[in-house]
Amino acid sequence: MTITYPQPIKFHKKVAQLQVDLIRPKEEKTPDGKSKISEGCLMLSIAREMGDGSGRMNWNDKILLKLSSTDLTNILCGMKLKQFPIKLIHKFNGNTSYLDVSQGERPGTYKWMIGKTQGDNKKYASIYLDSKDMYYLSVMMESSLPVTLGWIS
Repeated sequence: MTITYPQPIKFHKKVAQLQVDLIRPKEEKTPDGKSKISEGCLMLSIAREMGDGSGRMNWNDKILLKLSSTDLTNILCGMKLKQFPIKLIHKFNGNTSYLDVSQGERPGTYKWMIGKTQGDNKKYASIYLDSKDMYYLSVMMESSLPVTLGWIS
């Protein structure tokens, strides 16, 4: 059996699951034969619970959000300096994706809301992470920066 690295990071809660995947930079050939390197990213995928009491997530209706090194830096600074809410908005081809990280109602919890708007169609999902989840996520985000920039493979 072959294991492919890096493995995704998963945060599974009763109402949602958040998955974080590291996407490495890619070298691509341009039409004129030159090489172009695309920056890597972290891809956030979030899915809500199916609503049938099974605890399974509805991955057919997941929401994706691509985080660049600039996005990661903004999130990490907000987390380290405890400057909440942390908000990101991406607009592309008439679609809007957003991330809103805020402190939860209970001490030591943080609400991650990820959404997407396509025309009149709006959808979002939220997950609450605790302090340990946030620490783990911040270490992994910080570690991913040199990889997404292509400094290390």
